[in-house]
Amino acid sequence: MKVLRFLMFDFLDYFDGLLIVIMKYCFCLLLLAVLFSCNQQEDRSFEKAWMYEGEQTKEEQLENIFKYGGSMEYGFNGASFLNLQPNGNFTSYFSAFDYGNWKLKDSSLLLTDHNNGLLVLDVKKLDAKEMICLNRSNHKVYRFQGFNNSFSSQGESPFSLANNQWRIKAVYKEEDPQIQSRLKNHFRWWEKYFSWALKNKMQVLDIRSTPSVLDMYANGFELKYYDRQFPEWKTIFYDTADCWRAYEMVYYLMYQKNIKWPKTENRFEAFVSAFQQLQQWMDIDPKTYMASQDSSKMKTISRKEATEK
Repeated sequence: MKVLRFLMFDFLDYFDGLLIVIMKYCFCLLLLAVLFSCNQQEDRSFEKAWMYEGEQTKEEQLENIFKYGGSMEYGFNGASFLNLQPNGNFTSYFSAFDYGNWKLKDSSLLLTDHNNGLLVLDVKKLDAKEMICLNRSNHKVYRFQGFNNSFSSQGESPFSLANNQWRIKAVYKEEDPQIQSRLKNHFRWWEKYFSWALKNKMQVLDIRSTPSVLDMYANGFELKYYDRQFPEWKTIFYDTADCWRAYEMVYYLMYQKNIKWPKTENRFEAFVSAFQQLQQWMDIDPKTYMASQDSSKMKTISRKEATEK
């Protein structure tokens, strides 16, 4: 009887131990399911920087027509974006820079800009990396790629209002200090754009579609000839005289100075340094460098120029 009693206690202890193991296992599974669900919801979040897919395949364009009932928006490019922030604010660059408030109603994004204009985008697809919307007013399909838009402050974001002041069209003729400020803000935007790419370990970044006074290349940049500047760049100034003045400012500084490129294999790091230097140039009084020089001598700035004059 003693042996039997001993064996029964062993069996019960084993059963209790097995039950504890099963309960722990079930708890772990439940915890993993909750975490997975949270990650899925986070991945499917609207709160991202959505970059427009400027290059779409034939299959995607056919899908726009037959699946989503619209067509590709050819007026956008790889520089177009929609930045949806957790606090309900948004910034965007489609045909022009805009900002305001956003909210989700049913399956539609309602974007109310700072002038109380309303843009309704019906969301057709949303996952961790892609969002596809249909513009309800013109039946254009917007395909976006989603990226992290978490920053320590709005001053660090290339999508913030503060770093996109240069995109806002001048409503009056600007003097040299205002033109310098516009150029400096533009160069700061480039700095924060490359910093964002660094932070997110991006390998590919669209640098050719953004309107600029510069022509961007993989290993540097050069002053863009005035006649070749994008209309979107020229129209941010009050008139052609102000746009030409901005061109001259950058030209004369590039004529007299060199970029001191850092010794790094990461080209994004190099660009960050270069645009920080360009911002410093914009603090120089134009009277000290706007001398009479041969403006036909255009100069390319590349990483090969490793020293500063």
